[in-house]
Amino acid sequence: MAKRKRKTRRNTNPKKSSAEQTVPAPDKSAPPAEPRFRGWRGRVVLAGFTVGVPALLFAAVELGLRVSGYGYPTAYFVPWEVDGQSAYVDNLEFTRRFFSPGLEQPPLPGVVPADKEAGTIRVFILGGSAAQGDPDVNFAFSRILRVLLEDRYPGVRFEVNNVAITAVNSHVMLPVARDCARRDPDLFIVYMGNNEVVGPFGAGSVIMPFAGNLHVIRAGLAAKRAKTGQLMDSVLYGLGAKDAPKEWKAMAMFIDKQVRHDDPRMEAVYANYQRNLADIAEVALDAGAGVVLCTLGVNEGDLAPFGSLHPPGFGEEQQAAWQEYFEAGVALEEAGSWTGAIESFSQAEALDGTYAELQFRLGRCARALGRYDEAKRLFALARDLDTLRFRTDSRLNESTRTVAADMAAEGVLLTDVDRLLSEASPNGIPGSELFCDHVHFTFAGNYLIARALLEKVEQALPDSLGATGSGKRDPLTEEECAKRLALTEWDLAQQAHSLYKRVMLAPFTNRCDHDASLAELKERREALRPQLGEAGRTKAIPAYREALRAAPNDSMMRLRLGALLLKHKDPAAAEEELRHVIRRLPQEMMPRVLLSRVLTTQEDYGGAEAIWREMLKVYPNSDSAHLNLALALKRQGDMPGAIEEHGEAIAISPFRPDLHFQFGGTLAAHGDPMAAIEEYRTAIELSPTHSEARLSLGTLLIDSSRQREAIPVLRGLIEQSPSKIEAHLLLGKALWAVNRAKEALAEYREAAAIEPGNATAHQSIALILYTGKDYDGAWAAVQLCRSAGGKLDPKFIAALERDSGRAQ
Repeated sequence: MAKRKRKTRRNTNPKKSSAEQTVPAPDKSAPPAEPRFRGWRGRVVLAGFTVGVPALLFAAVELGLRVSGYGYPTAYFVPWEVDGQSAYVDNLEFTRRFFSPGLEQPPLPGVVPADKEAGTIRVFILGGSAAQGDPDVNFAFSRILRVLLEDRYPGVRFEVNNVAITAVNSHVMLPVARDCARRDPDLFIVYMGNNEVVGPFGAGSVIMPFAGNLHVIRAGLAAKRAKTGQLMDSVLYGLGAKDAPKEWKAMAMFIDKQVRHDDPRMEAVYANYQRNLADIAEVALDAGAGVVLCTLGVNEGDLAPFGSLHPPGFGEEQQAAWQEYFEAGVALEEAGSWTGAIESFSQAEALDGTYAELQFRLGRCARALGRYDEAKRLFALARDLDTLRFRTDSRLNESTRTVAADMAAEGVLLTDVDRLLSEASPNGIPGSELFCDHVHFTFAGNYLIARALLEKVEQALPDSLGATGSGKRDPLTEEECAKRLALTEWDLAQQAHSLYKRVMLAPFTNRCDHDASLAELKERREALRPQLGEAGRTKAIPAYREALRAAPNDSMMRLRLGALLLKHKDPAAAEEELRHVIRRLPQEMMPRVLLSRVLTTQEDYGGAEAIWREMLKVYPNSDSAHLNLALALKRQGDMPGAIEEHGEAIAISPFRPDLHFQFGGTLAAHGDPMAAIEEYRTAIELSPTHSEARLSLGTLLIDSSRQREAIPVLRGLIEQSPSKIEAHLLLGKALWAVNRAKEALAEYREAAAIEPGNATAHQSIALILYTGKDYDGAWAAVQLCRSAGGKLDPKFIAALERDSGRAQ
């Protein structure tokens, strides 16, 4: 558009130039002009302009954003229709307000009918991953509590809604509680506190920056309820997100976020937790619901601290002396000289007793000597001094007790899980009998908590339960609850495998007892491994079906059965279960993912496409739905459509490495290796440990005759996964192609050592040795290749026989 010329005022007096024209002097004798608005009217008008104009501007922007569909819903529950009935379901985008992009954690699947049936008791469980039920949410204490209640009070209908979310703290749970309060609740059970430091706004958080002022935190969260606030938050994040984590990597993300017990920020953490907890209780009481607050139990005796730090200003000479005493104590402890170890550790303690690992080792020595009270105190102190603060500490538990005591007159109850688990543990020290890691429970631990909560439910809701005294059934045993929830050896094997993989990663690898705990987990995993196969699945399926006969509407159990049937290669039965789950949980992603896999195994790619198009009607901003739609289109040969959907997914979540990895695969299949290579590189840049992206990139570079570029990519993969045989084979191929035969031979030999029956490795070794005129070595490799079922070029064999003198 051409610029509009600025108009200039013309001189209307032809007799005078502009320089000669003069401005008339003001008449000083005239009274000053009166302002248009005076007094209170003027102040009102001024205030109207000052406030009204920005308000109108904000309203216009907000309206425009809403009309355009920008942003996300911020309530925990969103309205939905389930089986033709009005209901509220969990909002898959709920945590976007509290987490940096790429780190969001989804709520558990759930449905709350809009109209609560008469005779129904509605319970909400609030908290983090321990309340959610990690490592297997199907056996959380919330589900055991439901089974206990249903059996004990068969005439009452129970809705036990688990609204706990991984990695969240009280700043997140307060808005959750407010939304639950609008759903006609009868009881709130609050089990939270492990994530107050590492969760959003905590002193050791990578999820959201630390903010000590509670009013600032709440004002910021309130602003993001508006679409304008969400837009501003997105802009600000984009400006300062260079070093922010882009992918959820669980506890490993927090390695550089150590926080000592005496860090000044901890006072704000404690104060905010206590205020939020009290406000959650107030929200529940205002809704007419009962409240049960819980202290938290943690693994003290069988889990060493994740991190330890000396105090600031601890001098080099002091540290050297401390280290000498500490290492002497470690040597004595490992030799079984407990008394001597305590003496050396005590000398180190005199210099610095705030080092968490020191107190843990003192606790182990005291326990070994039978001094259990002292050991319990030391283990608790080690937990409180742990600088990677994934476990609640003594002060947070005391805050819970304080809030419960202060509000007891209003009906707030306390379940002291911390003391309960101590009393149930050998020598009063909670350990691996009840915990599968640092804070997450075994089934036995979850059952103990559920039993304790059963008593509190009865205490909080005696009138609603309608059964007292001898009219109540005895509570189900732990074994009976396990059967009702279909806890099979197949499930236990999956848990053992999952926990073993978890403990192999940081920060678990930082613990001084890591090797011993890893060995125990490995032994357990190996003992249960056969249950993951056909025999375990065959045994588990009838157990699931029997449990579902008693609880036909248990969608989470049906989802597990659908996954089990899919692995058991019974797609028709799996499809039936998964479609049942989708009818009951129409908003959830996982049953659709599994059903899409079922249809893919049946080559019904159109059916898989229909699933994701339906999901996108409801969640148009779902990156996962766009990704799965892209894969369905790719399988049907619709490459342009697949590429478009990949682009939509990446536009929504540009920092998700798996989206770039999958896009790379589609581009490679489409015959665009250059673009595919760039997508694989982006995936690796976002997630350097993405082994599949490295492997695919290395393969594509070799296929594109770019072997020299492939070599560092594959070496990086081998550094991360030394036993990955495909990486050694590909690296050998790349090195051989650039005439680095000696290095290539070493890689093929490493592959053969990892998998002695690998025919490709032996075949390649034979070729390299033959080229180097090591005919005997080549012949030996040929025999190994043949024994592994490999096929060799007859011309090569003839040449080798001739040159080695073996020709007949």
